[in-house]
Amino acid sequence: MPADQKIDRILCLMINGIGDYLCVTPTLRALRTQFPDAQIALVVRPVLTDMVSANPDVDQVILFEADSPRHRLNAFKCIYQYRATLWIDLHVPTFNTVSSNDRDFFRNKLLMICSRAPIKVAYGVPQLKRWLSHPLTVPSVDRLMSTNIVETTLALVGGEGSAAYTKRITITAQDVQWADDHLGKTGSYIGFFTGSRQAADIWPSELALDFLRRVFKSLPDYKVVLIGGTGEIEFASMVVADDELKPNVVNLVGQASFGQTSAILKRCSAFVSTDSGPLHIADAVGTQIVALFSSKNYVEVWRPVSPGARLLNHQIDCGPCFKADCDRDNACMRMITPQSVLDLLREVLQQNADSL
Repeated sequence: MPADQKIDRILCLMINGIGDYLCVTPTLRALRTQFPDAQIALVVRPVLTDMVSANPDVDQVILFEADSPRHRLNAFKCIYQYRATLWIDLHVPTFNTVSSNDRDFFRNKLLMICSRAPIKVAYGVPQLKRWLSHPLTVPSVDRLMSTNIVETTLALVGGEGSAAYTKRITITAQDVQWADDHLGKTGSYIGFFTGSRQAADIWPSELALDFLRRVFKSLPDYKVVLIGGTGEIEFASMVVADDELKPNVVNLVGQASFGQTSAILKRCSAFVSTDSGPLHIADAVGTQIVALFSSKNYVEVWRPVSPGARLLNHQIDCGPCFKADCDRDNACMRMITPQSVLDLLREVLQQNADSL
């Protein structure tokens, strides 16, 4: 970072999903540490407004809504009026499974030019390089595929690594009260999420139901908390319609905000999840994780940074495919057996017991 110029208004760009945002919170923490007196603003999508507003490392939230020309124009106006002295594009070159890197970085270039910031920092991808005052060398493909996204992003600001700056999410007293109201103040819970915004990451429902039956037989002292949004309602309905499973389940699907979900996950002894936003929430609150990963992307890039996290993944001849939707019936996710997930869950719970 430049040391010979005054930096008092920092504008950062991160307009992807919840997991992407949580993966850049260590970089925001590093920025706050380096520039404690600077104003820090973050450009995000509206769905993240409440979560980002609660982050003490962010002073102002600027919304980027792509649903209409009027909303996009308003975002450009807010960026222009912010008068940033430092612009940082927190999007890093990686293996994109949802949209085009070319399209995203072209959009980011326009937003960066609009900021008028004299200091512009980002990875020197072709779409941005000529406009940057401080381009970072794009890592080799080998390094990109083997380095966690947290560390790749931290390099933008000279961070010290994911061990020094972990993911961060704020849990309010109201969030804690909400969790207590729904779980009570005592009890042992396992969080469970098998969905994803990308269908290729979903663990098939028949395997998930089999897993729940095994949990309740071998871990009778625990209840399972189902979390998620509208995409998980169908699976949750299947669970609560099962007379064997229903008594041992707390169904919170479609009911909790991000903050409330964070408080719920913090109460859980462990969390079993696919590669998803909730996985990164659990990583941020410090809950032990059993992560179920497809092979559509390089696992090391998106795995949890918590040292105790367990991960299940099966390499397959068609991966990594970088596809949001699988045309082989989620073959790599079907290779993750309910018993293998239960075995890792028992390891995590035993580790928790040994640490008491």
